[in-house]
Amino acid sequence: AVGKNIKCGKIWLKVIGVLANKAITKSSKADLGIRDINSDIYIPTNTMLIRFKNRGFVNKYAIEKAEKAASENEENKKDKQNAPKESVNYHQLDKLIVQINETEQLSETAEIISRMLKRKHNGVIDFEVSVPEQMIKQQQKTKEMFKIVLGAIAGISLIVGGIGIMNIMLASVFERIKEIGLRLALGAFKSDIVNQFLFEAILISITGGFIGVVLGVSISFAVSLFFGIETIISISSVFISFSVAVSIGLLFGIAPARKAAQQDPITSLRHE
Repeated sequence: AVGKNIKCGKIWLKVIGVLANKAITKSSKADLGIRDINSDIYIPTNTMLIRFKNRGFVNKYAIEKAEKAASENEENKKDKQNAPKESVNYHQLDKLIVQINETEQLSETAEIISRMLKRKHNGVIDFEVSVPEQMIKQQQKTKEMFKIVLGAIAGISLIVGGIGIMNIMLASVFERIKEIGLRLALGAFKSDIVNQFLFEAILISITGGFIGVVLGVSISFAVSLFFGIETIISISSVFISFSVAVSIGLLFGIAPARKAAQQDPITSLRHE
Protein backbone atom coordinates (compact mmCIF):
# COMPACT_ATOMS: atom_id res chain seq x y z
CA ALA A 1 0.00 0.00 0.00
CA VAL A 2 2.97 2.36 0.41
CA GLY A 3 3.12 4.86 -2.45
CA LYS A 4 -0.48 4.29 -3.49
CA ASN A 5 -3.43 6.65 -3.01
CA ILE A 6 -6.39 6.25 -0.65
CA LYS A 7 -9.63 8.23 -0.65
CA CYS A 8 -10.63 9.82 2.68
CA GLY A 9 -14.01 11.38 2.21
CA LYS A 10 -13.63 13.45 -0.99
CA ILE A 11 -9.87 13.86 -0.67
CA TRP A 12 -7.21 11.55 -2.10
CA LEU A 13 -4.14 11.03 0.08
CA LYS A 14 -0.85 9.25 -0.61
CA VAL A 15 0.20 6.41 1.72
CA ILE A 16 3.71 6.97 3.07
CA GLY A 17 3.76 4.21 5.68
CA VAL A 18 1.78 1.41 7.36
CA LEU A 19 1.75 0.71 11.10
CA ALA A 20 2.14 -2.82 12.45
CA ASN A 21 -1.11 -4.76 12.77
CA LYS A 22 -2.41 -5.32 16.32
CA ALA A 23 -4.47 -8.46 16.89
CA ILE A 24 -7.88 -7.65 18.40
CA THR A 25 -10.63 -10.28 18.39
CA LYS A 26 -14.26 -9.51 17.65
CA SER A 27 -15.32 -10.83 21.05
CA SER A 28 -12.89 -8.46 22.77
CA LYS A 29 -14.26 -5.51 20.83
CA ALA A 30 -17.83 -6.46 21.69
CA ASP A 31 -17.41 -7.49 25.33
CA LEU A 32 -14.65 -5.19 26.52
CA GLY A 33 -15.30 -2.18 24.29
CA ILE A 34 -11.86 -2.16 22.65
CA ARG A 35 -11.56 0.15 19.65
CA ASP A 36 -10.12 -1.33 16.44
CA ILE A 37 -7.08 0.90 16.01
CA ASN A 38 -6.10 -0.97 12.83
CA SER A 39 -8.68 1.12 10.97
CA ASP A 40 -7.16 4.47 12.03
CA ILE A 41 -5.54 6.81 9.49
CA TYR A 42 -2.94 9.39 10.58
CA ILE A 43 -2.15 12.50 8.51
CA PRO A 44 0.13 15.51 9.13
CA THR A 45 -1.46 18.55 10.77
CA ASN A 46 -0.57 20.85 7.86
CA THR A 47 -2.18 18.42 5.41
CA MET A 48 -5.33 18.36 7.50
CA LEU A 49 -5.50 22.17 7.71
CA ILE A 50 -4.92 22.66 4.00
CA ARG A 51 -6.74 19.69 2.45
CA PHE A 52 -9.70 19.26 4.80
CA LYS A 53 -10.44 22.91 5.58
CA ASN A 54 -12.11 25.51 3.39
CA ARG A 55 -9.35 27.11 1.31
CA GLY A 56 -11.00 30.48 1.76
CA PHE A 57 -9.98 30.42 5.42
CA VAL A 58 -6.41 29.32 4.68
CA ASN A 59 -4.14 32.26 3.81
CA LYS A 60 -0.66 33.45 4.56
CA TYR A 61 -1.73 35.11 7.81
CA ALA A 62 -3.51 31.97 9.03
CA ILE A 63 -0.48 29.79 8.23
CA GLU A 64 1.88 32.17 10.02
CA LYS A 65 -0.46 32.29 12.98
CA ALA A 66 -0.60 28.50 13.11
CA GLU A 67 3.20 28.25 12.87
CA LYS A 68 3.58 30.84 15.63
CA ALA A 69 1.14 28.94 17.85
CA ALA A 70 3.02 25.71 17.17
CA SER A 71 6.36 27.29 18.11
CA GLU A 72 4.85 28.72 21.29
CA ASN A 73 3.52 25.29 22.18
CA GLU A 74 6.97 23.80 21.68
CA GLU A 75 8.52 26.45 23.92
CA ASN A 76 5.86 25.86 26.57
CA LYS A 77 6.56 22.14 26.45
CA LYS A 78 10.28 22.76 26.91
CA ASP A 79 9.60 25.11 29.83
CA LYS A 80 7.34 22.55 31.45
CA GLN A 81 9.94 19.83 31.03
CA ASN A 82 12.64 22.01 32.64
CA ALA A 83 10.36 23.28 35.40
CA PRO A 84 9.80 21.19 38.55
CA LYS A 85 6.78 18.91 38.26
CA GLU A 86 4.39 20.51 40.69
CA SER A 87 1.13 20.86 38.77
CA VAL A 88 -0.86 17.75 37.95
CA ASN A 89 -3.87 17.63 35.69
CA TYR A 90 -6.52 16.04 37.85
CA HIS A 91 -9.14 16.27 35.13
CA GLN A 92 -7.79 13.18 33.33
CA LEU A 93 -8.27 9.61 34.47
CA ASP A 94 -6.03 6.77 33.36
CA LYS A 95 -7.81 3.99 35.21
CA LEU A 96 -11.05 3.31 37.07
CA ILE A 97 -11.30 0.28 39.36
CA VAL A 98 -14.88 -0.88 40.01
CA GLN A 99 -15.67 -3.38 42.77
CA ILE A 100 -18.70 -5.67 42.36
CA ASN A 101 -20.44 -7.17 45.38
CA GLU A 102 -21.74 -10.24 43.54
CA THR A 103 -19.64 -12.21 41.04
CA GLU A 104 -22.75 -13.18 39.07
CA GLN A 105 -23.32 -9.50 38.19
CA LEU A 106 -19.83 -8.98 36.78
CA SER A 107 -20.56 -9.39 33.05
CA GLU A 108 -23.73 -7.29 33.22
CA THR A 109 -21.91 -4.55 35.14
CA ALA A 110 -19.04 -4.52 32.62
CA GLU A 111 -21.54 -4.14 29.78
CA ILE A 112 -23.36 -1.27 31.53
CA ILE A 113 -20.07 0.54 32.24
CA SER A 114 -19.00 0.09 28.60
CA ARG A 115 -22.28 1.57 27.32
CA MET A 116 -22.12 4.45 29.77
CA LEU A 117 -18.54 5.37 28.80
CA LYS A 118 -19.39 5.10 25.12
CA ARG A 119 -22.30 7.51 25.61
CA LYS A 120 -20.16 9.92 27.64
CA HIS A 121 -17.43 9.82 24.98
CA ASN A 122 -19.91 10.67 22.20
CA GLY A 123 -19.77 7.20 20.67
CA VAL A 124 -15.95 7.10 20.45
CA ILE A 125 -14.56 3.90 21.98
CA ASP A 126 -11.20 5.18 23.25
CA PHE A 127 -11.26 3.07 26.41
CA GLU A 128 -10.92 -0.56 27.45
CA VAL A 129 -12.92 -2.53 30.02
CA SER A 130 -10.75 -5.26 31.53
CA VAL A 131 -12.30 -8.15 33.49
CA PRO A 132 -9.99 -10.30 35.68
CA GLU A 133 -11.25 -13.67 34.45
CA GLN A 134 -8.54 -15.74 36.16
CA MET A 135 -9.36 -14.28 39.57
CA ILE A 136 -13.06 -14.92 39.01
CA LYS A 137 -12.47 -18.55 38.03
CA GLN A 138 -10.23 -19.07 41.06
CA GLN A 139 -12.86 -17.50 43.30
CA GLN A 140 -15.54 -19.81 41.90
CA LYS A 141 -13.33 -22.87 42.45
CA THR A 142 -12.68 -21.76 46.02
CA LYS A 143 -16.40 -21.31 46.64
CA GLU A 144 -17.20 -24.76 45.24
CA MET A 145 -14.49 -26.38 47.38
CA PHE A 146 -15.71 -24.48 50.42
CA LYS A 147 -19.27 -25.69 49.81
CA ILE A 148 -18.11 -29.30 49.49
CA VAL A 149 -16.09 -29.12 52.73
CA LEU A 150 -18.96 -27.48 54.63
CA GLY A 151 -21.41 -30.06 53.25
CA ALA A 152 -19.18 -32.92 54.34
CA ILE A 153 -18.76 -31.44 57.83
CA ALA A 154 -22.51 -30.86 58.14
CA GLY A 155 -23.28 -34.40 56.97
CA ILE A 156 -20.89 -35.96 59.48
CA SER A 157 -22.30 -33.75 62.25
CA LEU A 158 -25.88 -34.78 61.42
CA ILE A 159 -24.99 -38.49 61.43
CA VAL A 160 -23.16 -38.19 64.77
CA GLY A 161 -26.08 -36.22 66.23
CA GLY A 162 -28.60 -38.77 64.97
CA ILE A 163 -26.63 -41.66 66.45
CA GLY A 164 -26.49 -39.78 69.75
CA ILE A 165 -30.28 -39.32 69.76
CA MET A 166 -30.78 -43.00 68.95
CA ASN A 167 -28.48 -44.11 71.79
CA ILE A 168 -30.24 -41.80 74.24
CA MET A 169 -33.63 -43.17 73.24
CA LEU A 170 -32.42 -46.81 73.46
CA ALA A 171 -31.14 -46.15 76.96
CA SER A 172 -34.46 -44.52 77.83
CA VAL A 173 -36.36 -47.59 76.56
CA PHE A 174 -34.18 -49.91 78.65
CA GLU A 175 -34.71 -47.81 81.79
CA ARG A 176 -38.48 -47.53 81.28
CA ILE A 177 -39.34 -51.14 80.44
CA LYS A 178 -41.71 -51.42 83.42
CA GLU A 179 -43.52 -48.26 82.33
CA ILE A 180 -43.89 -49.63 78.81
CA GLY A 181 -45.19 -52.96 80.13
CA LEU A 182 -47.66 -51.21 82.43
CA ARG A 183 -49.06 -49.09 79.60
CA LEU A 184 -49.40 -52.13 77.34
CA ALA A 185 -51.10 -54.07 80.14
CA LEU A 186 -53.59 -51.26 80.70
CA GLY A 187 -54.65 -51.39 77.05
CA ALA A 188 -52.28 -49.03 75.22
CA PHE A 189 -51.67 -49.84 71.56
CA LYS A 190 -48.22 -50.36 70.11
CA SER A 191 -48.78 -47.23 67.99
CA ASP A 192 -49.21 -45.24 71.21
CA ILE A 193 -45.84 -46.43 72.47
CA VAL A 194 -44.24 -45.62 69.11
CA ASN A 195 -45.76 -42.12 69.07
CA GLN A 196 -44.62 -41.49 72.64
CA PHE A 197 -40.95 -42.24 71.97
CA LEU A 198 -41.00 -40.55 68.57
CA PHE A 199 -42.35 -37.42 70.20
CA GLU A 200 -39.56 -37.51 72.77
CA ALA A 201 -36.91 -37.94 70.04
CA ILE A 202 -38.38 -35.05 68.03
CA LEU A 203 -38.51 -32.90 71.18
CA ILE A 204 -34.79 -33.55 71.77
CA SER A 205 -33.95 -32.63 68.15
CA ILE A 206 -36.13 -29.49 68.31
CA THR A 207 -34.30 -28.34 71.45
CA GLY A 208 -30.93 -29.02 69.82
CA GLY A 209 -31.99 -27.26 66.62
CA PHE A 210 -33.17 -24.19 68.52
CA ILE A 211 -29.88 -24.01 70.45
CA GLY A 212 -27.94 -24.43 67.17
CA VAL A 213 -29.84 -21.59 65.47
CA VAL A 214 -29.22 -19.25 68.42
CA LEU A 215 -25.51 -20.12 68.51
CA GLY A 216 -25.18 -19.79 64.72
CA VAL A 217 -26.78 -16.34 64.62
CA SER A 218 -24.72 -15.17 67.61
CA ILE A 219 -21.45 -16.40 66.10
CA SER A 220 -22.29 -14.73 62.76
CA PHE A 221 -22.83 -11.38 64.45
CA ALA A 222 -19.63 -11.84 66.47
CA VAL A 223 -17.60 -12.57 63.31
CA SER A 224 -18.99 -9.46 61.61
CA LEU A 225 -18.36 -7.31 64.68
CA PHE A 226 -14.84 -8.40 65.66
CA PHE A 227 -13.29 -9.60 62.37
CA GLY A 228 -14.98 -7.28 59.87
CA ILE A 229 -16.19 -10.19 57.68
CA GLU A 230 -19.68 -9.64 56.34
CA THR A 231 -22.03 -12.53 57.13
CA ILE A 232 -25.49 -12.99 55.64
CA ILE A 233 -28.29 -14.70 57.58
CA SER A 234 -31.40 -15.58 55.61
CA ILE A 235 -34.74 -16.81 56.96
CA SER A 236 -34.75 -19.67 54.45
CA SER A 237 -31.41 -21.05 55.70
CA VAL A 238 -32.61 -20.92 59.32
CA PHE A 239 -35.85 -22.70 58.39
CA ILE A 240 -34.04 -25.37 56.37
CA SER A 241 -31.50 -26.09 59.12
CA PHE A 242 -34.24 -26.30 61.75
CA SER A 243 -36.30 -28.65 59.55
CA VAL A 244 -33.26 -30.89 58.96
CA ALA A 245 -32.67 -31.10 62.73
CA VAL A 246 -36.29 -32.19 63.33
CA SER A 247 -36.06 -34.71 60.49
CA ILE A 248 -32.90 -36.24 61.98
CA GLY A 249 -34.68 -36.72 65.31
CA LEU A 250 -37.63 -38.36 63.58
CA LEU A 251 -35.44 -40.62 61.44
CA PHE A 252 -33.14 -41.87 64.19
CA GLY A 253 -35.98 -42.16 66.72
CA ILE A 254 -37.93 -44.76 64.74
CA ALA A 255 -35.77 -47.75 65.74
CA PRO A 256 -35.90 -47.10 69.52
CA ALA A 257 -39.66 -46.41 69.33
CA ARG A 258 -40.33 -49.67 67.47
CA LYS A 259 -38.18 -51.60 69.94
CA ALA A 260 -40.16 -50.12 72.81
CA ALA A 261 -43.47 -51.07 71.17
CA GLN A 262 -42.35 -54.69 70.64
CA GLN A 263 -41.77 -55.34 74.36
CA ASP A 264 -43.82 -58.14 75.98
CA PRO A 265 -46.02 -56.70 78.77
CA ILE A 266 -45.52 -59.65 81.19
CA THR A 267 -41.75 -59.75 80.71
CA SER A 268 -41.58 -55.97 81.02
CA LEU A 269 -43.51 -56.01 84.35
CA ARG A 270 -41.16 -58.67 85.77
CA HIS A 271 -38.06 -56.73 84.71
CA GLU A 272 -35.94 -55.46 87.60
